[in-house]
Amino acid sequence: MKNGIRKFILALSLLIAAVEATAQSPDRLSGTVTDENGQPIFGVGVTVAGRSVATTTNAAGEYSIAAKRGDVVRFTMPGYEPQQVTVNVSFTVNLSLKSSDEGIDEVVVVGYGTVRKKDLTGSVTSLSDKNIEGYKTSTVVAAMGGQLAGVQVTQMDGSPGAGFDVKIRGVGSINSDAGPMYVVDGFQVDNIDYLANSDILSMDILKDASAAAIYGARAANGVVLITTKSGKTGKPVIAFSGSANYREISKRLDVLSPYEFVKLQVELDPSRYAPRYYRTGDDPDGNPWRFQSLDDYIGYNGIDWQDEVFRPTWSKDYNLSVSGGNIDTKYTFIFTRYDENGLFNNSSFGKTTAKMRVNQKIYKNLTLDATVNYVNTDKRGISTSADAGRFNILGNIISARPTAGLGMTDYELLHASVDPLEDEFNPGNIGQFNPIAQAESVTNERKADQIIANGSLTWQIVNGLTFKTAGTY
Repeated sequence: MKNGIRKFILALSLLIAAVEATAQSPDRLSGTVTDENGQPIFGVGVTVAGRSVATTTNAAGEYSIAAKRGDVVRFTMPGYEPQQVTVNVSFTVNLSLKSSDEGIDEVVVVGYGTVRKKDLTGSVTSLSDKNIEGYKTSTVVAAMGGQLAGVQVTQMDGSPGAGFDVKIRGVGSINSDAGPMYVVDGFQVDNIDYLANSDILSMDILKDASAAAIYGARAANGVVLITTKSGKTGKPVIAFSGSANYREISKRLDVLSPYEFVKLQVELDPSRYAPRYYRTGDDPDGNPWRFQSLDDYIGYNGIDWQDEVFRPTWSKDYNLSVSGGNIDTKYTFIFTRYDENGLFNNSSFGKTTAKMRVNQKIYKNLTLDATVNYVNTDKRGISTSADAGRFNILGNIISARPTAGLGMTDYELLHASVDPLEDEFNPGNIGQFNPIAQAESVTNERKADQIIANGSLTWQIVNGLTFKTAGTY
């Protein structure tokens, strides 16, 4: 008898512990990052391996990032040794980064030349190909987010393939463009969206005013210097990589339940709304009204517009490269394809890039370097802020009624182009569309092709003196 009681108590304790652990299981990892002296470190890049999730620590060294058990979270900061932790039982991780002298002999591109990090006097932050190629995103700019101290990267829209706004050390101008200047392989370009993540060899960001001494006033907002991959002497090397990523919204907006919504509507205007949501007695067909009172909505699920509109998404990324050469000729061919589905039906983004780069030694001291890039983009569907918010689909999702009331069924409301009640009370209000119909009916296909070609001729006159002429198209 006593053994039975003990077993029962033990089983009950284990059950309570399991329920408690499940109930308290969060989906965000948080903590504080400090240096060896216990001082908080600002701007530490925090990323989740294999996922496009990143953040940075604030002035107090604190961070918070979406993560789940089994995820590998990396902490990186120039001048400190990188660390990574695997999320296990605890979702609170405080750690201390050790200072590192590694990389001080690394060569950094600064304007018209290169310099070793230990000889560098300006403010420069660098990313290598290993820090970029793991990010499966539609543009290289997205890989900068959360990895560079003092660099703020914000996506301008929630739709796939949307552009990014980049600020280096805050906003440097009020009236003009506050974005940085981009230089790829020595050539100034308007943007770097045509580049593939797998094509980047290194990225250096000049963040202080000394950049203006090289590039002029245009560099006042910082300079992003990118070096792409080129062929090396040796046998041909063929490389292929592919990946697929699954995404879904982890947290949704908390909106009114059908009971809370109807109660609010009736409180606002009882004579107008009460008869449309509940009545006592029978309808004209002799059947009892579905909702006889406000209390009939308690526990009623109604319509969850976020569940109906949002969908999980997949992204796929393929990279193929061929490189090689000899002492006189070096070549690189790169082909990539990136596909991403949006959260809404009919929304997607596709990007195809191709690159050919040849470095040819014409004479002993004369070298030709030529590069041709091609990019094709195909963007479809509605964005999250269409028409400056007038037909904002996110606004329509959270403002749509969670129940049809008595005038129609929830199924009919789900498939109506415009809410009949909204049309009755506010005739001509074309801003309140059914978000499901809105997402499915808008195609808005935008295709673009771009070719970027550049070439340079380098003549080494004597040791230490080189003449170079270049052109771009």
